[in-house]
Amino acid sequence: MKKLFLSILFFFVLAATLSQAGPIQQRILMLLTTQGAAKAVFTDDFSVDISGRWTNLTGTSLTYDGVSDNVDMTGTGVNLYNTAVNTISQYVAALVVADSEIGRFNGVYLRQVAIDATGTQSYTFRRNKDDDLSVRHCDGSSCTDIGGMLDPGVNQNDGDSIGIEVTGAGSATQWKLWWWDAQSPPSRESWGTCIWGKYISGQTATTCSSSNESVSDLGANYADSGKYVGLYDGGGTGTTTWDDWMAGDI
Repeated sequence: MKKLFLSILFFFVLAATLSQAGPIQQRILMLLTTQGAAKAVFTDDFSVDISGRWTNLTGTSLTYDGVSDNVDMTGTGVNLYNTAVNTISQYVAALVVADSEIGRFNGVYLRQVAIDATGTQSYTFRRNKDDDLSVRHCDGSSCTDIGGMLDPGVNQNDGDSIGIEVTGAGSATQWKLWWWDAQSPPSRESWGTCIWGKYISGQTATTCSSSNESVSDLGANYADSGKYVGLYDGGGTGTTTWDDWMAGDI
């Protein structure tokens, strides 16, 4: 009886609060009461020193130049944003300002379990100036492409951006990929239709505008629990310059 009374009291208090609140306050209150917690939304335009916001996981650290409001990574490395997202349904995107080496892969990184653990599973969405896009599963230092590579049919030049969504776990995992020509990643609400999707054979197909690829079951090789996201560089000794990174929960 006491629980029923408290529930009824809470309802009337909430209704009274919403009636007095403005539209934005109402949306916040409803989000907190219906979903339990707000979705994580992170952006970094690297306009100030990155100390305290980013951590080097492996290889080369990001370098803030303090002049052009960008960050550089030379050689191979993974760097993580210090704050985790809230769920395993995640998106990450970033602008490749400049890439100094043909054949060098660089990309966005997600579903890392811990900010200081290199032996855990993760995914990367990679691109290079040879016009290849790929998604990789990594378990520590061992990485394998998931399915094939995609050539979007347009040269991937300096000033292009890439983005990825990952949802589901195990054999229900799906990946949706974006590539934007000569622009920073648009606002999350304006990503539009993905250009490429991957889904596990036997599951419902991912729907994207250009290509939807059925891939083999990865067995135990799924990154199912990591909530740290970041940036990846590898496959050469050149330098990638990054800007306008964004990530969050779907």
